[in-house]
Amino acid sequence: GGTSWEPEKQPHSAHVRSHAPIPMKAPDHTWKVNLTGSKVGKLTVLGIADFPARKSGAAWVVRCVCGYYTTRKAKTLRDPGYAARAACSECEYVAELKAGRVKLKTVAERTQRP
Repeated sequence: GGTSWEPEKQPHSAHVRSHAPIPMKAPDHTWKVNLTGSKVGKLTVLGIADFPARKSGAAWVVRCVCGYYTTRKAKTLRDPGYAARAACSECEYVAELKAGRVKLKTVAERTQRP
């Protein structure tokens, strides 16, 4: 048999992230706004995720320039303030590290028991 693949779903979040492409639905005429092909910051919108829709609406599959796939809501993608900083979670973390806003724990801090 083959192996199955499930995208990584973050708890309490609508975001899905993956190194492999995320399954998408074929476009249809019922979409209110078609963002497919648009670029927002480092992200390129590929289509609607093939997941059951939540109360907050459908999630759009986006691909970062680093090759990472994730999902974003249409409201987030259309927000003009988001466009300047739009990136996947991995690129955002690297930017925070470079800016010095993230303090890396030492080995002693990581292995210390509470």
